[in-house]
Amino acid sequence: MTAGHWLDGTGQVVVPRRFLETTGTEIGDTVRVTVGKETAALRIVGVAFGSAEDQLEIQVNAADFPATKPQVFLVDVKAGVQPTAYAEKLSARIRSLGAEATANSPSRQHNMVLVLNTMAALLTLMLVSVAVSACSTRSSSTPGNAFTTWASARPSAGRPGRP
Repeated sequence: MTAGHWLDGTGQVVVPRRFLETTGTEIGDTVRVTVGKETAALRIVGVAFGSAEDQLEIQVNAADFPATKPQVFLVDVKAGVQPTAYAEKLSARIRSLGAEATANSPSRQHNMVLVLNTMAALLTLMLVSVAVSACSTRSSSTPGNAFTTWASARPSAGRPGRP
């Protein structure tokens, strides 16, 4: 979610940012949505970020369209179960119903988060380096800097009382 909230009842819709830009609507506006032969007035309650950002795909509560049957089911398999093998076995069982099961490729979203976190860490290190360099340059060019003060406070290597 990039704004608003997820569906928490009927009469609501979650849309991608592009939907708002294309239709000139915003969170809180009501839009008419038609699914099959049913039409409902739904209030925009949230903006979702997803892979369908280039489409005008919206998320609605199935209760708003009772005559419509689900066309897609998203299934997460348990740890240790191979998604491709599961999809093949499921497809064999549901093919006679005119349906099929496919396994999605692994999400690259996790990799993107890792890349963004790494870039943020590198940027932070670069900023710290620049700040340290600026402080170091300023103090070494100023008379009576920290290095000079430290050097004059060292005991002399010669005899006591002599430089």
